Amino acid sequence: MPSMLHAAITRIALETGMELEAGEARVAWRKRLLGEARVDYTHKRQAGGSGEFARVILSIMPAALDCKDCFSSRASRGGVPPEFLPAVEAGVMRAALAVERFPVIGFRAELLDGAYHDVDSSAAAFEIAAREAFRRACAKARVQTVEPVAAVEILIATRQADTLIDTLRRIGGDWTLLEPAAAIIAGDVRASGLLGCMAAIDQFGGAAKVAFSHYVSSPAPEDGSCNPPTGARRAVPNGGAESGEDWDTARHRRTLEGLADVDTGNVIDHEIVRAWMDGLMSPPPRRAGLPG
Repeated sequence: MPSMLHAAITRIALETGMELEAGEARVAWRKRLLGEARVDYTHKRQAGGSGEFARVILSIMPAALDCKDCFSSRASRGGVPPEFLPAVEAGVMRAALAVERFPVIGFRAELLDGAYHDVDSSAAAFEIAAREAFRRACAKARVQTVEPVAAVEILIATRQADTLIDTLRRIGGDWTLLEPAAAIIAGDVRASGLLGCMAAIDQFGGAAKVAFSHYVSSPAPEDGSCNPPTGARRAVPNGGAESGEDWDTARHRRTLEGLADVDTGNVIDHEIVRAWMDGLMSPPPRRAGLPG
């Protein structure tokens, strides 16, 4: 676990008095539609007395990730009365929370038409019908698993830049040195490798700002966790230490190297550091990748 995460957990525990446990990191896997589909589904049940009846004709299609109006209706009043439309929308949105274990993102659903019964139809029946129609439509349209990619900017001591870039590339991601004078490194990394990258940055004494960039297609592990598992001690060979060094010795050595850099004038320009720090509250610039 990176020390900054450990410090945050420790601080929460001290301030709240709660006992906290940190498990293995889990990736926010999502599902995206690969195509369009139209489904006509009828939910009906009879168990003595009044029964349950609701028919929905639903179409789904891919949409932008920031789509605000994910649900719309052009059903006639004689097909689905207006008072049942909120239930249909609720059924669609609840079904979208878990399709093949993960939420569906970036979609648009439209209620084309339907049917109801004067006695047996209810909001609950239309919600059930909408949930099942959406699940069947996703199966028909086909979905793919996608993984979030983070845009990362790192500020690191100049002497550590090349070694850190090599380490980060072994973990995963595309990394470049943006500002040699200040050793600012930028890259895109999949969420499954982010914890390992953050551990490496921490071990090399760097600071980082992270923001969501885009999604990429990626098979998810069965348990939804990071794959391969990453951690502070496994992220960097020898914990960033030279052969025979333990972690404390390596940190002490790097401290002495930093002091030597100060003595020789090999330091980062203060204005560059200030400008980078001022940008901590804003996301890193978007890099090449799939459109959101």
